[in-house]
Amino acid sequence: MNITSRRRHAVVIPFIVTALLTSLWLLLSQRESSQVSLPKAESITHGRTTAPSATRPPRLQTEPRAAELAIAAVTVEKEEVCEGESNLVTVELAGAGAKDARVLVGHVAGTRVPLRLRLGQGGVPHFPDVTVMSADGTVVIAPVPAYRVKRCEAPLMAEITPVAVANADETHRFAVRLLGGEQGQGSAPSIAEVEWDFGDGRGEVTSVAEVTHDFSERPQTHLFTYQLVSARVRLRDGRELAASTSVELMNYAAHVRRQGGALIVARSKARFATPDAAGVIVQTVDVRHFENVALAIESVTVESTLASGQTDRKQIAAVELLAAAALAPGAVVPVTIRLDTRHEPDVTARTYILRGRTGDGRPAEGAFSLVPPVDPKLATSFDPIEDEELEARIVRARQQLGKDLVTAEDLARIDGALAPGAGGS
Repeated sequence: MNITSRRRHAVVIPFIVTALLTSLWLLLSQRESSQVSLPKAESITHGRTTAPSATRPPRLQTEPRAAELAIAAVTVEKEEVCEGESNLVTVELAGAGAKDARVLVGHVAGTRVPLRLRLGQGGVPHFPDVTVMSADGTVVIAPVPAYRVKRCEAPLMAEITPVAVANADETHRFAVRLLGGEQGQGSAPSIAEVEWDFGDGRGEVTSVAEVTHDFSERPQTHLFTYQLVSARVRLRDGRELAASTSVELMNYAAHVRRQGGALIVARSKARFATPDAAGVIVQTVDVRHFENVALAIESVTVESTLASGQTDRKQIAAVELLAAAALAPGAVVPVTIRLDTRHEPDVTARTYILRGRTGDGRPAEGAFSLVPPVDPKLATSFDPIEDEELEARIVRARQQLGKDLVTAEDLARIDGALAPGAGGS
């Protein structure tokens, strides 16, 4: 059997401003810092008790400049846990720079982060720092308050693993697994039901240990959005467990707004382009923006990338693509795009670039693409898989899903379904 993997990645809806936004954020974050001072010890709390500054002195912070920023409090949910047991860390910020700040608890982004600590040498755990970075370059660092970590057998626990979904920037897949307790023993418990809370006012109940959620409807008023995704896990033996994880979402519209522009956002309803029996690809794309004023589309450029490497460009009127040349605040305008792969076999991608201006005079831009799938018969477009374990996983996924081609996400889903305690019927 000739098992192959794709050499190139087909991204259905790439935002062409992503690289620019990331560069701008890094540039702003690396601006020269000013004088150094110590944060107040009383701003760091442990549950309801102030953490003793003599035990773990607060770290240095840069002096706030244009936007004042401070860590108002860092609290932990439990004063005592077993080794490996989750403890929720909550960070509260103050100052004008807080709304656009990026927050890290150790290496995990979020203002509410579950923390699991292990005992190191001498039986002492390593408590991470909380690092807060404002958009103007101010950085504030403070320690997570110390709490007791016991060397005891951890009880049965649930853990959530978040995974970004390919070709869907705003969508995440969450999977629950069981840890500790009786795991690995002959009568290992299994999951019967999971009640999900995505932190955005929405929830879902599943009979399997994973779920997919779309965060695209969130307001993009700040540079980052942090959601605490929680799960109440019901086992088949009647017990209930709780788990949570932090999700960081970058708000591209807010980044562009900060630079004086506006972002036109486009999302396809289909993650992958699939031609019909006649070889025609039809996709529906939702176009919108996150500004509080109307946005007029002034021009549409259609770029067709050819197999030869050349690019054909043409201008079309906005009304040829959109039902209306103006986008109202909060309105979602569906756009239908087509590509006849038999009539245009040399087109490897077609990109639509929209430009316009907001009602208050700011320039606006956005783009979306349609990328036809690679013909699996073109062996030159593939690399042979030499890893026997990976080959076995692919074969298993193809058999269980009934598909000739499977993605890395398919492999992860199959692997997760076979893991101990994953649940399902």
